[in-house]
Amino acid sequence: MARRPGRLRLLAVPRHSHTYYYLVRSLRQGTKVSTEYLLNYGPLTPEQALNLQAWVAGIQANPWAAPPAPTDFTKLEFEDNLPGFRHGIVALGHAIWRQLGFPTLLSEAFAGVKDKGFYSRLTEVMVLNRLEDPASKLRIAEEWYGRTTLPFLLGEGTVDEDNLYATLDVLDERRDRVEKLVYDRVVKPLDGEAGVFLKDLTSTYFEGEGVGGTLLAKGYSRDRVRGSMQVNWSVVLTPKGFPVTLEVYRGNTKDETTVAGTVERVKKIFGLEQGVFVGDRGMLTTDNLKLLHAKGFQYLVAETLWNVKEVLAEARTKKRELLEPEGKGKQKRLDVGTPPDGEENQEESWCEVIDEAGRRHLCIYSAAKEKEEIASLNENLALGKELEKWARAGIQRGEWDEENHHDLVKSLTKKLVKADADTLFDVVWDPKTFGTLFVRVNPVRKAWEESKAGWWMLTTDTPLSAAQAVKLYKSLSVVERAFRTIKGPIKVRPVRHRLDRRIRAHLYVCLVAYLLERWLELKVREGGEEKWAHVTGERVLESLREGSVQQVGIRGTEIRRWKLARFSGEGGMMLDRVGMKQEVIRLPPMPTVLSAAQGG
Repeated sequence: MARRPGRLRLLAVPRHSHTYYYLVRSLRQGTKVSTEYLLNYGPLTPEQALNLQAWVAGIQANPWAAPPAPTDFTKLEFEDNLPGFRHGIVALGHAIWRQLGFPTLLSEAFAGVKDKGFYSRLTEVMVLNRLEDPASKLRIAEEWYGRTTLPFLLGEGTVDEDNLYATLDVLDERRDRVEKLVYDRVVKPLDGEAGVFLKDLTSTYFEGEGVGGTLLAKGYSRDRVRGSMQVNWSVVLTPKGFPVTLEVYRGNTKDETTVAGTVERVKKIFGLEQGVFVGDRGMLTTDNLKLLHAKGFQYLVAETLWNVKEVLAEARTKKRELLEPEGKGKQKRLDVGTPPDGEENQEESWCEVIDEAGRRHLCIYSAAKEKEEIASLNENLALGKELEKWARAGIQRGEWDEENHHDLVKSLTKKLVKADADTLFDVVWDPKTFGTLFVRVNPVRKAWEESKAGWWMLTTDTPLSAAQAVKLYKSLSVVERAFRTIKGPIKVRPVRHRLDRRIRAHLYVCLVAYLLERWLELKVREGGEEKWAHVTGERVLESLREGSVQQVGIRGTEIRRWKLARFSGEGGMMLDRVGMKQEVIRLPPMPTVLSAAQGG
């Protein structure tokens, strides 16, 4: 255990024709002062003595500062096998946390909570853990926290598992206020495209057993983990990918049933009375669109083509305009289905159809998309023939008969579902017909697949141009990107909490971690240079993973100082890019006592 050194000084002792120098410490015991000899530097030149005196004065003034520049004293030896601390990612996360104003806004959101500053700091601990090395609350408390420089950056010596759980409870209780402050002070200034909300829903599964809350249920798993208890949750993001709000639902909740609650939450918590909701096909029901309109909001959602066959049939008869990004010149007219001779049209074109209910549909066609979908259709048709051939061979070998043919039908259907071709075929067992089993092409479905190839459709009540609407809808991919990040490097799953309030708080901690990661990603890409265009926040964090702080000490003493391990060349460039190099390389103050559990 290290402790603050006593009063250090450099002692000069004349001997014969030389002056010998000693590093000593004065210790007081009652009224008696004793001198402890730490190091003997032997005879020094006057220049060396002055250098050493300045060095000792620096230690005395700030014992825990960074070590000085190397000296030429061979006996001024450093110990470098002392415990080190992980620094790069947590230091950058801490700097972003402060720059975005989270300490202040959490202090306001936790107003009235006893020890609100303590809970604010533990919230930061849990968020930064998701960026550095996602772990359970127990492992955060017992292992991870003490091996980082966070105790020194935050001034919080140790954390306790129970206190982390208590922080989740406080965070869930005050989350409405937290989200409102984050939206007003962080998200709106960063995004600049107010009033556009991208919404989508996903699921996350649980591990372990025990008494659970009301949110746990079995349902359609977006994680492809069948049979597990899960929770559904949705996020509303801005077009740049910054989170507005999180909603958590029972694990068997359907997408379309969540829209009403989101509208009410946006109005009640954020005070927003208008805007455009952008969603995928799961949001599109007549009742939801009427609800959005009644509440003062507009919509832009994708259509399921099967549900609007008449609209698609009309679109196929209309002339289309070339869908060009804004600012690229006048749009050109294209004849339906007639690309230039000898040249396949790779562009998207569009037309507008107003249906009988007065709804506006933007119908978009791509020749490249048609080619791809027809090729996929032909692959599925070939698959059906191969499966029928395989099944009949098994029947001829006596593996399948009237008694077990149901298992064969199930097996074939499963293979077709896996290929996403089950609606294209009818599997028929007919013992009265030669061949017994048939994988027949459904002619209606085949004709439909051919007719819709190359097409997709949006419906909206906005006055947006086709180019604007398509651009806005395609920005919905940022939600999928958020889900991949939260489920990937941030590791939201599996959820180990069982109580509703802690499930919600855990998900929100992961969402805030994603906000920091997204801010970092866009900051690196700022300016639009090709070199940085595809850098992800995850890559920036990984470039700093090896950044650490080591303890060094004067051999034979208890003097301890910090030493920053160098970052990689890419890590340094990333820090320069986000403008936070000084914040990260600035070493934290070392406390009077270092816990023996810290470091390693």
